[in-house]
Amino acid sequence: MSGIIRDFKKHTSKEIVKTVQTIPESRREWLLRAFGNAGMHNPNNTNFQVWQQDSHPVELVTLKFTVEKLNYIHQNPVAAKIVFDAADYVNSSATAYVGKALECPLEIVLLEVHGLGWNE
Repeated sequence: MSGIIRDFKKHTSKEIVKTVQTIPESRREWLLRAFGNAGMHNPNNTNFQVWQQDSHPVELVTLKFTVEKLNYIHQNPVAAKIVFDAADYVNSSATAYVGKALECPLEIVLLEVHGLGWNE
């Protein structure tokens, strides 16, 4: 699992930085500065750091635990005060769990929750 996460982070961080550098985006300089500052504080990086250094993967063994983790992920933009409601965050699967799947630009595969609401 740790190898998969390592490779995922390595690949996606390169793609994110490349995209930020090439696509006109109003926050480009801010993002590159933030990634660069994080990279300066990590001896394992040469330029930019997009992801946190560590990871703590957990196996989703029960439906209840899986829904708990899904809710946690959905609530992150709310906790960060980006949105008031999780379903209002455009790039979140929370939109699909409340019936707004057409508003989300991502392809979403819903979990079978068998009576558990997405926000229970």
